[in-house]
Amino acid sequence: MPAKKSLRRLRLLAIAVAVLLVAGLGYSTFWSVSTVRASFPQTTGEITLDGLSGEVTVRRDGNGIPQLYADSAEDLFRAQGFVHAQDRFWEMDVRRHLTAGRLSEMFGEDQVETDAFLRTLGWRQTAQQEYDEELAEDTKTYLQAYADGVNAYLADRDGAGLSVEYAALGFVSDYEPDEWGPVDSVAWLKAMAWDLRGNMQQEIDRSLLAGRLSQEQIDELYPAYPYDRNRPIVTEEGAGDGTFAEGVPGDGGTGRAGEEDPVGEEDTADEDTAGEDPDGAAGADGAVQDGDEIDEAIEGASTQLAALTRTLDDIPALLGPSGSGIGSNSWVISGEYTTTGKPLLANDPHLAPMLPSIWYQMGLHCNEVTEACPFAVSGFSFSGMPGIVIGHNEDIAWGFTNLGADVSDLYLERLNEGNYLRDGEQVPYETRKETIEVAGGEAREITVRSTANGPIVSDRSDELGDVGGLAPVEDGAPDRGSGYAVSLRWTALDPSRTMDAVFGINTASDFEEFRTAAQDFAVPSQNLIYADTQGNIGYQAPGRIPVRGAGDGRYPAPGWDSAYDWTGWIPQEELPWEYNPERGYIVTANQSVIDPEAYPYLLTDDWSYGARSQRIDDLIQGLLKEGGKISMGDMRSIQLDNSNEMAKILVPYLRDIDIADPYIREAQELLEGWDYTQDADSAAAAYYNAVWRHVLKLSFGHKLPKEVRVEGQCLRVRPADDAGPLEDAHGRARLVRECGQRSAGSAQPDGGDRWFEVVRGLLEEPESDWWKSSGNRTSPSSDNRDELLAKAMKDARWELTALLGKDIGTWSWGRMHQLTLENQTLGTEGPGAVRWLLNRGPWNLAGGKDAVDASGWNAAGGYEVTWVPSMRMIVSLDDFDESQWINLAGASGHAHHRNYTDQTELWAKGEFLPWAYSPEAVEENTADTLVLNPGD
Repeated sequence: MPAKKSLRRLRLLAIAVAVLLVAGLGYSTFWSVSTVRASFPQTTGEITLDGLSGEVTVRRDGNGIPQLYADSAEDLFRAQGFVHAQDRFWEMDVRRHLTAGRLSEMFGEDQVETDAFLRTLGWRQTAQQEYDEELAEDTKTYLQAYADGVNAYLADRDGAGLSVEYAALGFVSDYEPDEWGPVDSVAWLKAMAWDLRGNMQQEIDRSLLAGRLSQEQIDELYPAYPYDRNRPIVTEEGAGDGTFAEGVPGDGGTGRAGEEDPVGEEDTADEDTAGEDPDGAAGADGAVQDGDEIDEAIEGASTQLAALTRTLDDIPALLGPSGSGIGSNSWVISGEYTTTGKPLLANDPHLAPMLPSIWYQMGLHCNEVTEACPFAVSGFSFSGMPGIVIGHNEDIAWGFTNLGADVSDLYLERLNEGNYLRDGEQVPYETRKETIEVAGGEAREITVRSTANGPIVSDRSDELGDVGGLAPVEDGAPDRGSGYAVSLRWTALDPSRTMDAVFGINTASDFEEFRTAAQDFAVPSQNLIYADTQGNIGYQAPGRIPVRGAGDGRYPAPGWDSAYDWTGWIPQEELPWEYNPERGYIVTANQSVIDPEAYPYLLTDDWSYGARSQRIDDLIQGLLKEGGKISMGDMRSIQLDNSNEMAKILVPYLRDIDIADPYIREAQELLEGWDYTQDADSAAAAYYNAVWRHVLKLSFGHKLPKEVRVEGQCLRVRPADDAGPLEDAHGRARLVRECGQRSAGSAQPDGGDRWFEVVRGLLEEPESDWWKSSGNRTSPSSDNRDELLAKAMKDARWELTALLGKDIGTWSWGRMHQLTLENQTLGTEGPGAVRWLLNRGPWNLAGGKDAVDASGWNAAGGYEVTWVPSMRMIVSLDDFDESQWINLAGASGHAHHRNYTDQTELWAKGEFLPWAYSPEAVEENTADTLVLNPGD
């Protein structure tokens, strides 16, 4: 067993034993009751909180959701920090260690590689620079007040008094949490930006595919966006007659750039320089300029890119796995078309399932809304960060979906003895030293190297030791041989004012103020959807989106050629937007923002392909036919729609296949009369999704390089570099054994709507080479479309027989498609008893990948749920108290607290909680009242 895995498992076993002891499974019931409950928060009575200027009231409903009331903004955020820490401090502490690259201080040796990568990116440094140089004074005041509230909670608590996880750590280490600081909150925005960073994975994957596929084949796997079928967000037809105050564009309600407008200047941050150049760096000299040599360079970097993507796999995906299909839904309906006469707005971000939930519901209310205390906001927050991320105030409501703009580029670097090649010259790269403290082990020192393009993310040094072997050893690092290194240019590594935007949106009262605040929302680039109590609806694409010199961001660029540098940012006033479009509604679900023929700037070519967005659009149009009006119930029905749009295309072909075997034909008949819905109890949905998985596996999975196939999937394939005959002298295929390297959550083909488009096109080409697959002892080969579809149906029948039994009457999609909520630290590995203590589930779910009810799964890895609608909300601008919300889990992060997962069963059934907002409604729903009093 490798040393790293031995150390990891020993430490996990030690923690597991500790948790079991704490839970009373090894000691007495006394330990179970006293230790587990020791961290449960006080929610009634009075608490003295130093630093307050006045009394703060915390009203919690029966689900533990707090509404805070204060006389000043500082008191409000001080109380928010205190309440967040009451319920979620373990989560907050883990998050800040992640963003600072300090997980090894908590969890030991196995996190050193992750920490080294995050230190290389420098999230914490950028957050510190933002706090010191960019953020408004009011924002800094709010951040400090929030930190003071967190620290007030920490002052009298440790170990089991903070959470059962700290009690467990206490058995194996002397770890104690540091005080909270304002930069801890700002740094969380970097993690949010990382998981929503755009097309970096696609950029890597295309480069890795080049090792086995031709350029033509790669292009077939990345088809163009279907503008003729799937409407982008902003359209000519949707332009309204928006009117704006001076300084806000008013071009008929649709933002489009004029060709004469200048490109915005790029803010270039000073690069950190520290330490000495490491010895032994090696690389190739000479410039590469023409296309053939660039292709050769990309091929030469394939080892680096493969190792990089494995490192990315190991970084905790706090928001969700990268890949096609993951995203979010939001839409807003004008009051002209609703039963209330005012807008209705819905949002459900699709993120990774976890315990506790990534979201924390709450309200922040100034007792009297004034310029000095302008907050009357309610919605979903991030624990560890002040303010509300998604929700509404007394005037407006807003939602987010990921825009997916291409805001990161990988650059290939030629290194040579402390230098990198730049426009034909050798330029010294910059270095800095980082020390990683390791719980239960010796500290590690690493060297971070940077070029003009950014940090060299492919680097690892000898000082990391054998902690995983994920990074390549032959090039890039100080002691490696010649080869290409890979650096990263990413907008989130430039200081920005996104934290200012959070507070600006929280207090905006109209679309002009909303757009002004959105200008500061630099990263991650989001689709912002809007409605107000005056009846207006709108959309804004914010973000810092680069303008490139050469290249289009689809492949790693040659770092030695400055022609590929970013030249600036798309001007904020030129980013797409809409206001009161004539069609009366706006849908954003990660589809293309605007037709590129109508827009002069490149946002990205790697959109989600619009299956979800067009389904939402079609449902809305169907409800509005013949003068219909949309109700709150209709909005719920749209959110829970689980129709499989690809099934509507593929099933007719499957039904037409002549199946002779009655055992297989019995399953095929499930597709007769199927309405394409994916309810949890649907046998047809179970069979179809299994067939879909096998269609992808046979058509593409066996043809893709090992770097993108699922880990553990071993195939005998023709060598990628074998240009010789397909058979040897004895007529046998020239094959070697290759095993996949990608995690089950990010392997390809993942089955998202990019693959919908690929297969849709190939269905019209029944003799395409993609339909050819090799056979084995139990399954024949296929030479065309119909043979492969027949083979997929057979393989699916046998797979479901093994999973669900021979009797198709007992099959159901939910039995295969299950959600388990895992504690993101101690609940992800270790003995089953530990997972039982901290984790919850499984739940059998409806929905599917790229359905509107997007309970995602990866077709390469299996049927397990990998992302979900992390929350759902529907806001009524007519009466906020009629709004509804639901979280994936509960308010509490404390295992066995009654509010740990009290919302999950409702969420799984598609039900909601009432969302009280007015003082009267909040008081009526109050179960517990806590008063925070100022100290002497």
